Amino acid sequence: MLKLIICNGMIRSGSTLLYNLAYHVASQKYSVNKLGYKENIDTSTCATDDSKSVHILKANGFLPNTRQLVEGGHAQVLYIHRDLRDVYAADKVYTRRLGHSHYGSNDGIIQHMMICLSTFMSLRSIARSEWRYEDVMGNGLDWLIRQIAKALDVSLTDDFVHNLTQEFSLRKTMKMVGGLGRVDPNTLFHPMHTSGGRVGIWESELSEMEAGAIEMLFGYQLRLAGNMGTYK
Repeated sequence: MLKLIICNGMIRSGSTLLYNLAYHVASQKYSVNKLGYKENIDTSTCATDDSKSVHILKANGFLPNTRQLVEGGHAQVLYIHRDLRDVYAADKVYTRRLGHSHYGSNDGIIQHMMICLSTFMSLRSIARSEWRYEDVMGNGLDWLIRQIAKALDVSLTDDFVHNLTQEFSLRKTMKMVGGLGRVDPNTLFHPMHTSGGRVGIWESELSEMEAGAIEMLFGYQLRLAGNMGTYK
């Protein structure tokens, strides 16, 4: 019995958007309880919860017990990932726009990269529904909404898909986050959430040395994710 939906994703890759869309889609079939952003949680407690609710959470790292819960039919993983070069570049933009060194040094960005890489590789052997950020940007939100519904076995009307697409359109999202002074506890969006969203941002943000180093260190993962050779 499904008890937990884990919306996992690389940093700066749309995991918050995925979390919100999945919540609305799942709510068409289940009573859904939002757990918010969690990186340290005993997910096994969700499987033994006596309520009829399905819990949903967002995470960037790989959560304990994920494999056991998925294999036991208690959890489903929805995962979104992005070109690691764009992850690095978007994190640089995010830090710069804060007006100060949020992480203290590039060590924080590198740490984020390693979390992204570790989670990506850990999830390779686990049943999951997986999407590339680049495909979402190319195909549109309505495509992703229908993909999520297919993954969760939820039937949606065309009107519902249209309305949800409009609610989380880039224009409305930018307007919403622009009015936030902090992280919104319901949606998890924050004022910097539209930073670095352009596909291929690494081409203008990374030096040739930075891009080369990432390709050298993470070339295998870039190819696995279908990103190597995506850009000129």
